[in-house]
Amino acid sequence: MKHHYKAAIGYELSPEYWYQGFMTEVIEKIVEYGFHHLELNRIEAFVEPKNVGSRRVLEKTGFREEGVLKEHYYWRNSFVDNVVFALLKNDYKGNE
Repeated sequence: MKHHYKAAIGYELSPEYWYQGFMTEVIEKIVEYGFHHLELNRIEAFVEPKNVGSRRVLEKTGFREEGVLKEHYYWRNSFVDNVVFALLKNDYKGNE
């Protein structure tokens, strides 16, 4: 949302392509575009706590874990927690 200078990203990748660096590369490009062309200040991502692979990708691309949103959404007949990750423009390595 431009007037708030922030956006959230989400992604899904077929398991046959996991652990090949594709998602890391894609997120790096999305972040670069968001900060340099859309003039965002903050980019967020929400991850299920047990999704270790996604958490690792976000950390590798500079995102930091900020906390857990308890019962953040309803899915498959139950409430599900989300971990909030964020990257601020001031912390973005592409600014160097």
